[in-house]
Amino acid sequence: MTASDYLARFSRRPVGELCRNGDALAEALLAFHRRFQPDLLVLFSDVYIEAEALGLKLEFSDVENPTPLQTVAPTNLRPREVISAGRTPELLRAADRLRRELGGDFPILYSLKDPFSLAALTVGTDLFLQMLVTDPGAVDDIIAITTACQKEYIRTAALQGFIPFIGAPMASGSMIGPRWFRRFAASGLEALFNVAVDAGQPRSLHLCGEIAALEAELRSLNLDLISFEDWAPGLFTGGGTTPMGWVPTPLLRSNAPLEPLRAAISDCLAGMPDGGILCSACDLPPDAGEAQIDLLLADDSD
Repeated sequence: MTASDYLARFSRRPVGELCRNGDALAEALLAFHRRFQPDLLVLFSDVYIEAEALGLKLEFSDVENPTPLQTVAPTNLRPREVISAGRTPELLRAADRLRRELGGDFPILYSLKDPFSLAALTVGTDLFLQMLVTDPGAVDDIIAITTACQKEYIRTAALQGFIPFIGAPMASGSMIGPRWFRRFAASGLEALFNVAVDAGQPRSLHLCGEIAALEAELRSLNLDLISFEDWAPGLFTGGGTTPMGWVPTPLLRSNAPLEPLRAAISDCLAGMPDGGILCSACDLPPDAGEAQIDLLLADDSD
């Protein structure tokens, strides 16, 4: 799993160029594919793609991912066609380039945000989490807008043959817990998964942080694939959900010794059900080392 900050270092380009130029992002991902030969690619620039399309103002840098300058006031948030706004066309351009270069059978996971996380990133995380308590009705209105926006976006990606890979950084057990997940996050995820399935694509989710607390909620989503940082073995007992993860990303830094990484890979392989996907727990750190990535993707890890 790679983002613009790591790919910029790998390809020796400015981060801001990869964030804003679909051809540059695709070229960096293709170079990564040639060098490491992974079995799939995740197309992901940074977490703010859709939030920027909805009006979030960002500052771009040559050395790090974009940072928010001005959020959108909740009362000013309006529905918008995400697929044609902001940098979204550049990400779609990158996806098209990857498909043409890698062929129709190579799995490309197209990263999108879930409605809850998109709402938080657009109006500001602190304010949004406070509103869960102080104004839940307004939260419902905001999530209705972000859900409508994402449904069209996910349909576009799915119908073009990409696997919608829904990232929910703000909807993890570490951030909101099971009660608020059921109240505010689950329905938006279900709506996007329904669109994906209607387009012939699987229900795929990346969830940051803790997932054990959300075991019942995640089971109810009937996931086909879950990418995660924190192992919860009960989630995969007797179910049809493929796990993807969960090698700790700090162990992939260039200055990290290889033996702890080797042990973590062994633990993941030993605990993962048949058909699981060995992967970094989240996107690679900007200073990930090639020796570390080679070890993670070694043929004897199969």
